[in-house]
Amino acid sequence: MNTGAYTRGDGLSSDEIIIEINGVIENRNKFINGEKVKFIFNNITGLKNENGKSYPGLSLYIVKNDKDTVLQNDDLLANLEDGTELSPLQLQANFTAVLPHDNEESYKALVKIWDKKGDGSLNYELPFTMEANKLLKIKKEKLTFTEIYLWDKTENHVVVNNEINIANEFIFALEGIDGLEIVDGKAFPSLSIEIIDNNGKFQCFRDV
Repeated sequence: MNTGAYTRGDGLSSDEIIIEINGVIENRNKFINGEKVKFIFNNITGLKNENGKSYPGLSLYIVKNDKDTVLQNDDLLANLEDGTELSPLQLQANFTAVLPHDNEESYKALVKIWDKKGDGSLNYELPFTMEANKLLKIKKEKLTFTEIYLWDKTENHVVVNNEINIANEFIFALEGIDGLEIVDGKAFPSLSIEIIDNNGKFQCFRDV
């Protein structure tokens, strides 16, 4: 794959490995901060079968700069104690790419599938990098923040481009705001939203 992904099977194999980003199948290894990344393994074979069931294990690790583990899921299928009768078998591992990206950090996603009733395993490794969400143009004065983004509450992911579904519900999120004056241990923020159409025509204004 041109993503630089590496797969090694020892008794287990998958017909197809798909990268899905925010619900769309894509073939890239550069993720925008806040995107939902899913790895889909189709038609996994080689698992030992007992009474019509197989017993897979599935782990996911995210490693930064080849040394720091920033996400660790030892077994995403820990609750699958009674096995599965699914055939063909598809397994999925996902994470939300909210990771440091200001210092050219490099990352690897490490996925392992193994047979809990046998010795087979399948390892998948994807090197990737992160980039800032460039959708929003932000001008700040006296206030600082850690993250500001538009969240699609209906689809449950960060908005990364300027195409949105008008029927969906959105949240404008501001995290880690600092610089507000504190009075008696309290801050008194104010927030307003102004909407203008693509012709520059004013649509609405709201204090929230």
